[in-house]
Amino acid sequence: MPRIYSTQSSYNAGELGELMLGRADDPKYAAGLAKCVNAVVTPQGPIKNRAGFMFVAETKYSNKPCILIPFTYSADQTMIIELGDKYARFHTQGKTLMNADGSAPYEIETPWAAEHLYEIHYTQNADIMTLVHSSYPPQEIIRYSARDWRCQPVSLLTKLSAPTGVKAERVTTAASDDNASKYTQVYVVTAMNGDRTEESVPSDQVSVVANLYATGTTVKISWNSVEGASFYRVYKLQGGLFGFIGETQVLEIIDDNIGPETGDTPPYTDDIFSVAGGITAVEVVNGGTGYYIDGPITGIKNEAVVGMSDGGPGTPAIGTKVTPGWNGIYNPPWVKRPNAEDIIDGDATNPHAVKLHFEDRGGSGSGASGYAAVGQDSHNYYADYWAGNVLTAGGDHYRKPVAIQYWHSEVRYDWGWGFHTFSLESECTVNAGDLELEVVDETGRGAELSPVVENGVIVRVDVLRPGSGYTNPTIRVIHPVGTGAVLKATVANAGDYPAAVGYFEQRRVFAGSPLRPQQIWMTATGTDYNMTYHLPLQDTDRVSFAVASRDMNQIQHIVALQQLVALTSAAEWRVSPLNSDAITPTSISVRPQSYIGASTVQPQIINTNVLYVAARGGHIRELAYSYNAGGYVTGDVSIRAAHLFDGYEFLQLAYTKQPEPYLWAVRGDGVLLGFNYVPEQQVGAWFQVQTAGKFLSAAVVQEGVYDNLYVVTERTVGSTTKRFIERQAVRDDASPGSGLFLDCAGELATVSSTRERADGTEEEVFTVSGLTWLEGAAVTAVADGVVYSGLAVSDEGSIELPRAANRVFVGLPYTATVQTLPVAVGVSDNSLSRGHPKNVNRVSLRVYRTTGIQLGPDEAHLKPMRMRTAEPYGSPPSLQSGEIDLVSVGTWQRDGTFVVSQPEPYPFTMTCHSAEIEFGG
Repeated sequence: MPRIYSTQSSYNAGELGELMLGRADDPKYAAGLAKCVNAVVTPQGPIKNRAGFMFVAETKYSNKPCILIPFTYSADQTMIIELGDKYARFHTQGKTLMNADGSAPYEIETPWAAEHLYEIHYTQNADIMTLVHSSYPPQEIIRYSARDWRCQPVSLLTKLSAPTGVKAERVTTAASDDNASKYTQVYVVTAMNGDRTEESVPSDQVSVVANLYATGTTVKISWNSVEGASFYRVYKLQGGLFGFIGETQVLEIIDDNIGPETGDTPPYTDDIFSVAGGITAVEVVNGGTGYYIDGPITGIKNEAVVGMSDGGPGTPAIGTKVTPGWNGIYNPPWVKRPNAEDIIDGDATNPHAVKLHFEDRGGSGSGASGYAAVGQDSHNYYADYWAGNVLTAGGDHYRKPVAIQYWHSEVRYDWGWGFHTFSLESECTVNAGDLELEVVDETGRGAELSPVVENGVIVRVDVLRPGSGYTNPTIRVIHPVGTGAVLKATVANAGDYPAAVGYFEQRRVFAGSPLRPQQIWMTATGTDYNMTYHLPLQDTDRVSFAVASRDMNQIQHIVALQQLVALTSAAEWRVSPLNSDAITPTSISVRPQSYIGASTVQPQIINTNVLYVAARGGHIRELAYSYNAGGYVTGDVSIRAAHLFDGYEFLQLAYTKQPEPYLWAVRGDGVLLGFNYVPEQQVGAWFQVQTAGKFLSAAVVQEGVYDNLYVVTERTVGSTTKRFIERQAVRDDASPGSGLFLDCAGELATVSSTRERADGTEEEVFTVSGLTWLEGAAVTAVADGVVYSGLAVSDEGSIELPRAANRVFVGLPYTATVQTLPVAVGVSDNSLSRGHPKNVNRVSLRVYRTTGIQLGPDEAHLKPMRMRTAEPYGSPPSLQSGEIDLVSVGTWQRDGTFVVSQPEPYPFTMTCHSAEIEFGG
């Protein structure tokens, strides 16, 4: 049978999808892989297993989302902000910022609820980070010192107050003036700072009767001093405009008929994020009857009351309110188990969970299902506790559903065993499907109202969107059965807040509010808070305009490149000056660049390009300037790995510059995708990062000479679900055990002690302690380069090792797996080897500082490779560099692929390979 050698010298095309397996003509095929999991692709071509993640802290809430965002004040002052349910915490250099006394993490209050965190967009200027969400007024997180951080609403007014106590009085009068009482002079005064970059809004108008046209008549204008002001400017009314008449450093000025310059007027401002005529509240005058809302169950409250109890000793009383973590009848029992008939085996979240039984106490709902997670007490293997409810199917036609768990517990007392039964009942939320509120008004638009119904009565109406322009709205209740409801709307100025924020040409830019989805606002030049303007407009005034387009699509992102780019949900727009060098209120042009659209995931700027998640389909696209096109063009950088994107949503993007350029994309199912992106070298390679749990958020911040990747993970430790903040380690291949190749890991050392054996003699025990976050987990330890697997963390975070060690990494193991693409080389019939059965007899790998790998035709038939040489027993293996020959587990297949795996926490780098392939008929 003929034999050939297939050689691959680079892998920097990354993982290619199934749809690419027939594209041997594609230039990226020769450098691609069929699978690349937990192995990163380098720009030069080799692949290596990824570094592990060090444990930093547990998140504040284990059952609520939180996100990470980077804060960079300077190269040596950076933070990762943990933004959670109405709080923010701070982490740096792999540690959590604590209160001054070290008692707890330093924390500040924020306004954002957990369900809105992934839609927050942010930008930073020095020590001020601006965060926006369309449901909240824009906020700033400001760093005043290491332990003085503040979250406060954005103020878009000048910091200088308008002068007060302004007076205008006639101080002299012409000798003979028949018109002395026929003219009225009107003035306003503003304050200006020392560097003349900021001017306050005008004071209240003051007037005086004085004929300044008569020689000898003068008027004195005076005012009180303003804190922070160095100069004061005075304006006089003429022809409907206040024109400039003078500037002074003292608190008064004399007007002896100074002619006002109406081309230089005082600044004005308005509340740009407020709309007139919004519905701000709805009063339920009469809740009516019969407004039952039938629909699917959308959630189960994670709180319960005891609905039934047999009343035995130690059992809870009926009506007892409980929350997750409740130990039920745990005093005085030793053993507590739910009845076997209520246990669901093999659930992905918890191997044992109590079934939920749903009752609709107000309708005829059916079809809902779910389970109550059961945790296991870390101090008592036989003791269980309620860990929370999980809904798996919502059913339909529910009105007032209740989720019930039945517990049958076996309890040991001093006199023997007893059995007790009780239930926990949790309320459910229902999708309001049949009740509609219609706002009727001749002028208003855009309001969205949501009714809250209890027992068929409307008890509350929530205002989701206030709308605008309403004058006398009435609310019509549409329901097939219910009657009698009377609702009254309150109309006032309402908030209309931006969804996007950025900086461009020394201006802070806001865009895309719910009622004005294509509006863009830019502060006055050189400020990030001044939204003032003049009449007539000046070039340095604030900018406010709406993008005109064929579709009304909300602006999702503002990106500052050579020109300002606005990404909407359906298009990409370039915002540039018109017939001038800079954008001004009267010189602005908006041109469409493409019609793809972006999702709400915040983009990443890489060099001069933008990578963003497309609005539909979840693919990641590149926006870059093209000289030939005369504008910005966009392309799909995930098209060759579509299997990693189709059908998935994405939560966040992050970007690492150093030591190697990687874009990180957090996928909705918990997989972290990596993208080696070097556009100037035409390198773009995708790979997967998987862990024992889920990745929920990612952010990158510079720390020293490296950019460090921080992640939020969700892991089941023992039987408890927790959320952690972890930081990826900097890869170190110097020796076995010098680098970290474990997740959620800690670096510790052994402590020696003695304990008594059963025969009365003593033995030395080597303990690693302090692993409290991994209590109950099965872990792997690397002690001075020697691997110990299958260790259980117990006794408040401890494991035992057979020998002492100075440096010990303990964490969760993972496996790096690489699979080659189907062989596509020429044979005698010019078929590129297709249609021929193949067997990979031998593989020659060129590796660098590698040990512990496995090889096989697929993941089910991997064979450990003998890579030890003369190392003493019990010592770590040596790392090998150079070419090694490995014999594969022979098997005939159509593709002629093979798999290289690294299950050990040791370094692995493969630079190229050559495979000897035998062909069948």
